[in-house]
Amino acid sequence: MGRRGLEVVLVPTGDDQKADMQRANKGARFYRYYSNRFILVSGSTDGKCFLSSQPGHIYKCMRKKGIPRSKFLFESKSRNTVENVIYSCKLMKEKGIEGVSVVSNPLHLLRFYLIFNKAKKDKYVDKDLRVRYVPVSESLIDLFKELCHESMSHIKYFLLRRRNLSSYLKE
Repeated sequence: MGRRGLEVVLVPTGDDQKADMQRANKGARFYRYYSNRFILVSGSTDGKCFLSSQPGHIYKCMRKKGIPRSKFLFESKSRNTVENVIYSCKLMKEKGIEGVSVVSNPLHLLRFYLIFNKAKKDKYVDKDLRVRYVPVSESLIDLFKELCHESMSHIKYFLLRRRNLSSYLKE
């Protein structure tokens, strides 16, 4: 992606604290490797105080890794991957961000890929948005657990493909 404009590292919340910490650690390493970036933490606070919520845990972990407070953006409405994409892209557009690197589990990134493509096709997302997918490294046991979880999510997505993304958003 280089220096072609403002870019963001998107770190979505996961199913549990372990997934959140894996994504936060990889996101921090990726952030430091490239310049001209912001960190966008995406996920609902579920009505909790920010610092005790999933996005708050990711933020605290990344701050401990040396990411400056001024480099964080937050999207706190999304409760699923479709909403991560739609709400994060809306915020990125407002901030003039032209590229995104999504940090998540390998199979979750496949879902992000499918949803970003659908969102571009449905014009929810600028078709010129540059998207990079950054997998966290996982053990074979973690990959198997993720395969079981993601199988159901991919089935839901394939059913969604026939519908407009707006019908999937939880208002």
